[in-house]
Order: sequence, then structure tokens, then C-alpha cells
Amino acid sequence: TRAAFFDRALDRLRAMPDVHAAGAGGPLPLSGQEGLLRFGVTQDRRTDPERAYVRWATPGYFAAMGIAQRAGRAFSAADRADSVPVAVIDEELARRLFGQEHPVGRRIQLSMNRGVWREVVGVVGAVHQTSLDRPAEPHAYLPETQLASSALTLVVRGGGDPSSVAAVLRRAVAEIDPELALSNVRTLADLAAG
Repeated sequence: TRAAFFDRALDRLRAMPDVHAAGAGGPLPLSGQEGLLRFGVTQDRRTDPERAYVRWATPGYFAAMGIAQRAGRAFSAADRADSVPVAVIDEELARRLFGQEHPVGRRIQLSMNRGVWREVVGVVGAVHQTSLDRPAEPHAYLPETQLASSALTLVVRGGGDPSSVAAVLRRAVAEIDPELALSNVRTLADLAAG
């Protein structure tokens, strides 16, 4: 039900004229929650794990957040529960796990999801999870369709006044479920300032 809601909401948002990109992910960078959802990550040719933040994302999340694609691809509609388990990692985790080796096509396993090997399909830029004055820490992203999360946040990149994008977001969600209230609607600049 949750996945169907996000699919419908994101389809509507992407079709609106003020929206350049839309996705959902969580927990968001700069949430300030140090240590939240950090797990061991191992690669297929090494047994010693690296600790990394684990995040969930839908197609469009990286573009909406402005997180650069460094190699491979982002998540797509083809990354479903019945397809090959996949992951996108950031450049910091790629460096720590694979060194100079190219990580796309390699496999990783998360301590929270033992026994499931995920193919690395992409590498994205590093993000700051807790604050802007601390170094970026490693991240692994999972497609929400393959391992559901209850902590997703809609993310929209739009043009013009941010309040107009917020109005578009409220309208799109109300069309799907008028009983659903949005909370904590703010810009990325406000999040970073906080």
C-alpha cells in the first residue's frame, strides 16, 4: 500500500509544470541523527565489514536531492521485489570497500539483511548525514520496492518560489488521499540551516 501511494504521488508530482525532479527517500541527509541506521557492509571478495548509513530511495530521489551520479545508474522502475536485489553506494563507501576497483557490477551484503547479496548498480556523490562541518560518511542506498521502509520523505526539486512547489506537493497528495496530512514541509536550505 505504501509503495503504491508513493508511485502515484511521484507520478503526479513529476507531471506538474513546476517540478523538475521528484522522488522519495529516507532518512534524509542533515537529519542530525548520528548513528541512525548504520550497519556493517561487506563486499563479495572481502570479509571485514565497513560501517555505513543505510538509506532507502525511489527512482528520482538522487536527482531531486541533487546528489550527483558518479558511475552506473540510479534506481529504476525495474528494481522491484521480484528482481535481482540491487544497491547504490556513495563514493565514500565505494572507496572504502573497493579501493581503486570499479564497484558497479560487484556485490555487497548488509548486516541487517544477511544472506542477501545485492548488486551494486550505481555510485553517487557523498552526502553529509549529521552536519556540514563533519566529513561525509559512507552510505548504501536500497530501493524501497525491495526492502520497504516506513521512513520515506517526498523530495521535490522545482523552479521558482519554494512555496509554490510546496503548494504543488500538497495538491498532488490531496488528489490521492484527501485525509492525509503533510508535515514538516521545508526547503533543503532550511534543513541545512537547522
